Amino acid sequence: MTGKPITYSNEGFDEVIDILNYNDVTTEDAELLKTALVYGLAYEVCYIDEESKIRFRLFDSKECIPIYDNSLNGDLLYVVRFYKEDLVNEQNDNYIVEVYGPSDIKYYRSGSTFSSFVPIDFQSHFFDQCPVTVFALNEEEDSIFKQVMSLQDAYNELISGSVDDFDAFADAYLVLKGAIAESDELESMKRNRVLMIDQDADAFYLTKDINNTQIEYLLNTTNDQIYKIANCPDFTDEKFMAQSGVAIRYKLVGFENQAAAIENNMHKALQRRIELIAGILSLTNEEQQ
Repeated sequence: MTGKPITYSNEGFDEVIDILNYNDVTTEDAELLKTALVYGLAYEVCYIDEESKIRFRLFDSKECIPIYDNSLNGDLLYVVRFYKEDLVNEQNDNYIVEVYGPSDIKYYRSGSTFSSFVPIDFQSHFFDQCPVTVFALNEEEDSIFKQVMSLQDAYNELISGSVDDFDAFADAYLVLKGAIAESDELESMKRNRVLMIDQDADAFYLTKDINNTQIEYLLNTTNDQIYKIANCPDFTDEKFMAQSGVAIRYKLVGFENQAAAIENNMHKALQRRIELIAGILSLTNEEQQ
């Protein structure tokens, strides 16, 4: 969030980096953060592939349900993942439900109502805890732009309405007052771009009165409110860039505090990932000894 790479100080992390591809790790970190920013929650499962290598990948946040215990720590007990069994065949309304627990993964098939579950598979794992990492962006588990979504929609609607008004102005009806013209005469007028009307007649376009000042005021006000509620300065604003360094620093306090909170939660998620990987490494080390 601050433009600097996240550093890790956990014991055994160097050993983990030796096993995992660092480029894959940084890419996964970026996707983990992006998903949390969009949905407020991100889920990452840690597993061992066919080559006995430790892997991790993201789940769709819309397909996961975390289950915690009722202790003060609120430890993660299970993560339920559900998804359509057949995405191609629309007639198939069955879902696959995966339950990730402390020692195993259970697979079920269920209908769209989830009123009954049929066991279809069972798989043990060796992480000794739920192998899914839950990255909550904040305590409310809200996306970073949830508070400004309505304002953003209003801003887009204002711009869209202005474009529609301009299109309507370009396609405005021509009113011939006090004049009678046949269709061939109208075609000739349109082709030659000349109006032939009587002395007492009048011609004008039928348009809607548009208050450009009011529209511009609404756009500027909505834009300012978006940045204000998001606790983020408008870096494209010329007034912001023209301020002194001290003034800019004060304006960035709220933004940096919010970024620091997100970074702290990101650290917690990465520490849990390392904990899962280190647990498997400890088992392999014991077997080698």
